[in-house]
Amino acid sequence: MSDDPECITFTNDNVPSWLVEFSDALDKGVWWDLITYKIRQVTMKYSKTKARERRSRLWEIENKLKERQEIIDTILTDNNAIQLEVIKSEYNSQYDYIIQGNVIRSRATWYEHGEKNNNYFLNLESRKMSNSCVRNLFPKGGK
Repeated sequence: MSDDPECITFTNDNVPSWLVEFSDALDKGVWWDLITYKIRQVTMKYSKTKARERRSRLWEIENKLKERQEIIDTILTDNNAIQLEVIKSEYNSQYDYIIQGNVIRSRATWYEHGEKNNNYFLNLESRKMSNSCVRNLFPKGGK
């Protein structure tokens, strides 16, 4: 969200109306929780919409890539080859965005630019998630 100016503008435009909506909250803590809840709600909805659009776009690019590859298999021309390369670069940029998300969620302290070992980061993300959950409330041998 912090990099998306459209979401920031939308949130900033709506904060004054939310302030008025929650002005009857007497406790500042409750007021703060209501405002942050509203911001989180709007941000999550916006992010899900953007993710849905991104998945749809990736699906379209994959279909174009398949079609262009079938055309090149039958008729190899310079124009077809150039169009295939353009579609491949567009696909790679979309795929790089997915990998960046995996790297961030895996909390990897290093990442070599250009490396596309997505499976490594998915496994690292899963391992970090399993280590972050609460296994028991009391230490072993204690109460």
